[in-house]
Amino acid sequence: GELSIIKVQPNPVETNATITFNIAERNRVDVSLFDINGRKVQTIFSKVAEPGNNTAIIDATMLSSGTYSIVITDGNSTITKQIVIKK
Repeated sequence: GELSIIKVQPNPVETNATITFNIAERNRVDVSLFDINGRKVQTIFSKVAEPGNNTAIIDATMLSSGTYSIVITDGNSTITKQIVIKK
């Protein structure tokens, strides 16, 4: 099935941000946040998602300023989007 990120807002992120993603069929979806060195800093979402638009929240309150990558995978495909955290 198709997996896509609709939007991440706000970006840059100060405290938290909402990721909206879309999947074509019911599937387990994992959304993780990685730092610039490729270390996983947060599991944002890890459950079965329903078809259509789903949302996941990034809590950036404990994270340092910098560039991070959101990685979304549904087992078939993986998409990455960069975000900036600005304190």
